[in-house]
Amino acid sequence: EPIIDESTGKIDIKNDAYTTLTSMTPPQVPPKVLPLIFLSGTLVRSLIPRKQRTRFYKTIMQGTASVPFRPVNFRDAFVGDTMTSLVRPIADVVFTLCYYITAIRGFVTQKFDLDMAGYLVSNSVALHGWILPLVAMLPLWFRFLQTLRQAYDTGKRWPYLGNAFKYLTAGLVVLYGMTHSTGDRGVGWMVSFTAATIFQIVWDAVMDWELLVIVPKE
Repeated sequence: EPIIDESTGKIDIKNDAYTTLTSMTPPQVPPKVLPLIFLSGTLVRSLIPRKQRTRFYKTIMQGTASVPFRPVNFRDAFVGDTMTSLVRPIADVVFTLCYYITAIRGFVTQKFDLDMAGYLVSNSVALHGWILPLVAMLPLWFRFLQTLRQAYDTGKRWPYLGNAFKYLTAGLVVLYGMTHSTGDRGVGWMVSFTAATIFQIVWDAVMDWELLVIVPKE
């Protein structure tokens, strides 16, 4: 049962829920080590079996980085759309990977513990100022290039340039939002964010999903 501190009259939740959760961890294994163990297994599975994983990563590279230099097929467009839908999870994966590498480096060198590793990653200027914004921008940038290549190959401006504008505005809003704190975002950013969001919703509903197609009567 929860323990009540007689001096303050408050319930000591740590002695109840926290102790219950950490009691499942062996005494010789600190609780903060468990995420590193789970991540180690995930990293191993991301590389093994090698043949299938190599084909998977090759498909992603062919559908993104190499797109401007060759015609865009259905697989490339599918990979590009999938990557743009997973911008936020991909950034979380990169952040987790950086924490994992920092924690392992601290453990091997014995220069800092897991608490310091978390502090270093959370306050890293390179990570939050460059790496994460770049990771968030790349899928949108590759999809933007795909639409330009489609416009070039087909010789048609519409609807490819309109689609390119959607990814361009989304990328610029994401880039500005990730490089500026909440207090530094002015009215201009709010207006741009709202306009870009409305444009994306209308484009997806009307052009991509064809939910609002008006068919004239015969």
